[in-house]
Amino acid sequence: MQKHFPEAVREGLIPNDGTTVSASIKTDPSKTEKVLGIKPKMFEEMTVDLVGQYIEISKKEAGQ
Repeated sequence: MQKHFPEAVREGLIPNDGTTVSASIKTDPSKTEKVLGIKPKMFEEMTVDLVGQYIEISKKEAGQ
């Protein structure tokens, strides 16, 4: 998250010292796009959106 939220990492709001196991899964989003009419987001994009929301809520709760 350092890449997307350097200030929040520097302030300690978001820890950036963990690791996680990951696995590649081949998927075909074309059926989702065709049936639902939406394009699924990539994992990094979803994570950045979620962390951004977390930061926003955390700052509001802290009165910033």
